[in-house]
Amino acid sequence: MAASFALCIFYYAFFQYVCEKWLSTSDTVKVYIEEHLQEEYGVDPNDYNMLSTIYNESNPQEIFRSWTGVVLLMLMSVGSISVYFILGYKTMKKLNDAQAHVTMSADTAMLQRKLLIALTVQTVIPICISFTPSLIAWFAPVFNFSMGRVYNYSGTIALSAFPFLDPVAIIIFLPILRNRLYQAKQSGEQTGTVSIELRTV
Repeated sequence: MAASFALCIFYYAFFQYVCEKWLSTSDTVKVYIEEHLQEEYGVDPNDYNMLSTIYNESNPQEIFRSWTGVVLLMLMSVGSISVYFILGYKTMKKLNDAQAHVTMSADTAMLQRKLLIALTVQTVIPICISFTPSLIAWFAPVFNFSMGRVYNYSGTIALSAFPFLDPVAIIIFLPILRNRLYQAKQSGEQTGTVSIELRTV
């Protein structure tokens, strides 16, 4: 638990360092993107704090800063994904260990496997809607590909969907939660069909 907390602190500090040191927008970059931002979004870059990268058509120092920052963020993302798979592999190996079957019941081992499947799905979700869009946004300008506002809107929606999709994986793959949700739905349907008949004597 302490190691997980320390890892989160490290990721946070590393991200802050990369953004402040390598990706903070310099005056040179603001001048370079000013005309495009005003045409595309109607804003002045001097009025905002932003992170930016420039891969060509600038001085070597700015290009080096951009490439260094993007590569460091990519390594952080790949490192996070690697931690997911390494810990998942170690957990599955522990569950398949013969000694583990002696210390835990069959029901507990089955529940652990289903929980691991749910956690695997929870790992795939941020890879698809967080890490992959970030990598696309970082490296698309390298190939002179402009994604425009459509990607900004769709990326925002995808990132906003993460808090909803994350617990759905647990509910779907854990029988006790799935059955509880199904029972609640049945209970709602049964209580919804109540009729009252009054008779006069």
